[in-house]
Order: sequence, then C-alpha cells, then structure tokens
Amino acid sequence: MMDEWPAFPLHDNTEHVRRMVARYFTIYGEREDEAYSYYVDMPLESDVLQQRFEQLRLDLKEERYVPLLRREQGEYVLRVVKQPRQKTRPEWLNLVLFFVPVVTTMLS
Repeated sequence: MMDEWPAFPLHDNTEHVRRMVARYFTIYGEREDEAYSYYVDMPLESDVLQQRFEQLRLDLKEERYVPLLRREQGEYVLRVVKQPRQKTRPEWLNLVLFFVPVVTTMLS
C-alpha cells in the first residue's frame, strides 16, 4: 500500500505562517483550502497597505512563500502559497548542449 502525500498546506507550518501574517494585518477569519487563507482588515490608507504588504512579502520570501491579496465577495482574503522550487541545470550542461551540435555539424 502506498503512503499518501501530505495534504497542502502542511499543518506544522500553519501557525508559523499565521503569526507572520498577523504581524502586519489583523486577521478575523481563516479558511482551509489549497493555500493558507486569511480574512484580513485593510488599513484605510493605501500607502500603509503597500508598505505592510511589501514587508510581509519580503518576510515570506525568505521562507519560500508568496502572499496574494484578493477581494472576494466584499472581503479581503490574503492567501499564502508555497513558492515552487525551480529546477536548475548546471552551466556545463548548457555548454555541452551548445557544442555537440556544432561539432557534429562540422564533422558531417
């Protein structure tokens, strides 16, 4: 029998992410779905909102999360999703892939 993959979001990080969001926004509700979703009160001034959101974004970026702020049915929902890992190739592979066709073309 196969082991099941853990559901996202991972529950061991839920409280940590909630505390990070609560540093910058007042949370009055939560929703469980494919991301960490929090209903938040918005600051009255747009400058304050931009500053708080940018600080939250920078804090979350260090832990590979991305915040998304949306208005849904008259309420503001702040969603935090895990940033996917980017697959990178070593630079030498790019050089090999460049030179192999050049060499084979010259030999033919």
